[in-house]
Amino acid sequence: MITLPEVPALLLEGSPVYVDRCGTLQRATYLGQDGEHRFCAAKDRGMFILGEEPLRLDLEDKTGRAHAAWWLAGQPAQYGTSWRGLTKRQVSRHIVGEFPTLDPADPRLLPDGSRCVDAEALRLVCLHVAGVKS
Repeated sequence: MITLPEVPALLLEGSPVYVDRCGTLQRATYLGQDGEHRFCAAKDRGMFILGEEPLRLDLEDKTGRAHAAWWLAGQPAQYGTSWRGLTKRQVSRHIVGEFPTLDPADPRLLPDGSRCVDAEALRLVCLHVAGVKS
């Protein structure tokens, strides 16, 4: 499972998430926040209100990866440049330098046919920029 912990402004309406309910991760869709209440919906439960349960953005889902990329693009400039101005090659070079454990030749695929290594790279960059650990 490739996920990101909840960080400010990461989750958008419709974000695919996992809710930690008493140590069990449950798949849901984030519906938003109204004041102090956060809302999610799950196929087996319908809509529900969250308490303090932590949410994790699902990066194995293309919508989750899009929401993470949008969040990343909106972050302040890093390393003297804007993420938006970097080419894919420049970002890759930075990732390889910071995260040498990634194997660009990793053949594993996600259910939608995307490469696992790309989702993992996005996860690592978002964690790095957010300043949080997994």
